[in-house]
Amino acid sequence: MAVGVVIPEVLRRRYVRFLGPSDWSTTFAVDKHLARQPLPKERPAEKIFSWTLVEKIALASLLSIIFLKVLELQASAVELTVAVTIVVIVNSTLTHWMSRYGRNWRWLTLEFLVMAVVNFGVLLIYIGLRSSFDAELETGAAFFNAAVFTLILTLFDRYRHMGSALEHGAALELRRLRQSA
Repeated sequence: MAVGVVIPEVLRRRYVRFLGPSDWSTTFAVDKHLARQPLPKERPAEKIFSWTLVEKIALASLLSIIFLKVLELQASAVELTVAVTIVVIVNSTLTHWMSRYGRNWRWLTLEFLVMAVVNFGVLLIYIGLRSSFDAELETGAAFFNAAVFTLILTLFDRYRHMGSALEHGAALELRRLRQSA
């Protein structure tokens, strides 16, 4: 452990003179140095079918296929991708509907719980359809996958919104700096 602390410190002291002067002192509070950009209270009402939806479907499908292989489930990758696509479209439609009518999620936990109820409802419908064809389904693994899937989609939506707001704020700041120069 001492080697992990001593070697970086020796290297830092040796090569710090090649670096320019620092902008601020060493700190762990990164937010203290950043300009505050107010986040919009509402998500912009994007089109439902956009590249963001394709990105979300691809991300969720790939992660679900990984869980399919790790948990050794009996479903095929194509079957899982179709199910994931349906759930992502349902989630995106709900989120789009809420943002279109001026509603937004105040708390991330509430958004997760509502999306989990919706996704578990879709999963129960899927389980009912599969049982009518006498196809087996490991329900515990399916509900675990749905919970992880819901968490990923909820965080994707939340941080995609925050990232686009920060990009918008950075673009405004850059435009202001160019105009003042």
